[in-house]
Amino acid sequence: MDTRRSLHILRRVGVIALVLALVVPSASLGAVSGSPDLSVYATDNRVSPGESTSLQISVVNAGDIEFGSLQNPTLNQEVTTARDTAVTVRSGDAPVEVQSGTAALGSVPRGAASTQIELSVDEGADPGTYRLPVRIRYTYTSSISDSGYHFEDRGGINTYLKIKVVEDAQFEVVSVDTDAAVGGNGQVAVTLRNDGAAAAEDTTVSLASTSADLSFGPTGTAETFVGDWETGETRMVTVGASVAGDATVRRLPLSATVSWTDSDGDQATETQRTGVVPEAESRLVEGNVSTTAAPGDSGEVTVQLTNGGSRTLHDATVSLSSSNGALTFGGAPSASTFVGDWAPGESRSVSVEAAFAAGVERRAYPVDVSASFTSADGRQGRTSPVTLGVEPAAEQSFDVAGPEATLRVGAEGTLSGSLVNQGPDTVENAVLVLRETGNNVDAVETEYALGDLAAGDQAQFSFDMDVSSSARDGPRQFSYEVEYEGDDGSTLTSDPLFVRGVVAPARDTFDVDVQQSTFSAGSSGRFTMEVTNAGNETVSDVSAKLFADSPVSANDDEAFVDELGPGESATVSFGVSIAGSATPKTYPVSLDFQYTEPDGDTKLSDTYRLPVTVEESGGGGLLFLGGGTAAGVGVAALALVAIGGVLRVR
Repeated sequence: MDTRRSLHILRRVGVIALVLALVVPSASLGAVSGSPDLSVYATDNRVSPGESTSLQISVVNAGDIEFGSLQNPTLNQEVTTARDTAVTVRSGDAPVEVQSGTAALGSVPRGAASTQIELSVDEGADPGTYRLPVRIRYTYTSSISDSGYHFEDRGGINTYLKIKVVEDAQFEVVSVDTDAAVGGNGQVAVTLRNDGAAAAEDTTVSLASTSADLSFGPTGTAETFVGDWETGETRMVTVGASVAGDATVRRLPLSATVSWTDSDGDQATETQRTGVVPEAESRLVEGNVSTTAAPGDSGEVTVQLTNGGSRTLHDATVSLSSSNGALTFGGAPSASTFVGDWAPGESRSVSVEAAFAAGVERRAYPVDVSASFTSADGRQGRTSPVTLGVEPAAEQSFDVAGPEATLRVGAEGTLSGSLVNQGPDTVENAVLVLRETGNNVDAVETEYALGDLAAGDQAQFSFDMDVSSSARDGPRQFSYEVEYEGDDGSTLTSDPLFVRGVVAPARDTFDVDVQQSTFSAGSSGRFTMEVTNAGNETVSDVSAKLFADSPVSANDDEAFVDELGPGESATVSFGVSIAGSATPKTYPVSLDFQYTEPDGDTKLSDTYRLPVTVEESGGGGLLFLGGGTAAGVGVAALALVAIGGVLRVR
């Protein structure tokens, strides 16, 4: 047994001994122990077919103490408290769908904790009592020794939650109308429908206003007896109402309370909250609506309005209000303009500055239009709001024509083309921005100034690019954006313009054409080739080096060319020797070039593998170095191998 394992065992023995020292004496003195005792039930478990509702449930902890403490009663609570309590309710076989997940209650001491579950009842659910499976998980302290050592445990119970599906009436407000005008009296008509699964008997509907601007009689409420109300049946309740003279034309809140006797003979009540808009003293009639503001741009919203009332509106002010942040008026949700006296039947054109957020959809956005005025008797009034739809103007758009990418791995290139302004407006101070290209393809500069462009005009652009030698060839997607000046002087940005380009594979800097590469075994000669600059830049100080392995050796392994322009060629040669024992066949040799680029950087080319063909020796002789003895031959061969090994390192 090694030392590390021995220490590990001793450490574990020490821990066990410490635990026993804490636990055993405590048990002898009498520990506090117990556990939670949980159950679950619904506060109101009645639901109706087709209903989607929230069901409040309570988790009750009765607590179970096995050994308590009179000296420290708080310890009793610790062993009966359920911690990290989580309740999961499932649908089981009941005709309902539980739509809420696991509810976390945290700590539940003795007593009760409440939570809610969301469920929907099937339309065709049969009345009756159903059980929903419930899983409650928790942790707790099972016992506490007199020395204070706590023993922790986990617990869980599987139980059921009972619900009762009953056929009952349910009411929904279909519509609310009134002919009462501001400062006058009239009728408020509320239409309701019984959407429940059962009829309501002895039904009464009470209307009540929660605003001082609307009242029903001297008490503020009005009650109407409806009688029996069948399922699916629609009823209208009409009561007298008054609207205050200083009330504004807005939706005034009211409530409709339906009281009835259900099929079990029990009394049931349901309250629906709604509202009603009183008639204004005057009204506007809308006409044409137009705007010059495009998405992401500002402009004017122009509305044609007619005074549709029978009285002149004095000192009238027209207000436009947008409830959608996509359309604002000078950055605010509303704008007003003064129109003065406005005769009955007279039409006015009202224009205000507006702006649409960038990227909004081209659809109608609601705008509420109303007019505040002074009546002939000096009272202040406001017309009922008229909701209009304002659709953004066509968005300024651009396109890239004739895109061209001259990109190659390990070389510089360009991205070019023409930016076309597709309208509808002239853009000023336009700048084409090339977004991040990534993947070892970098732009020398990312912005190209285009100036002003009228609709239909185009301007050429070109970005210098640098493609890393570690880049991968293949198709790439490049993204452009056009930044230009808006009417208010702000900078606007177009949607991205995506252009596809191809990065070509890396190209050899030099083309090598071997002219003389055939030798006889045991012979020497010149290995000759033509070297051509395959790039598009002039290179200088071109140093070529040859590497060979036995039986081919290079006794003159370097050649030099002062300068090569694009497409220019030069002939270079190297001295090689072939061992006399060489088998007639083709052998590979390696060649590379070290050269200087126009910017002064020194580069090393890839390695070129070239063929050397060995033929049978005409005289069957050997290449002797230092003598004709066999020993001399061996020394020569070893020398060639050694030279080849040294020359392989550039």
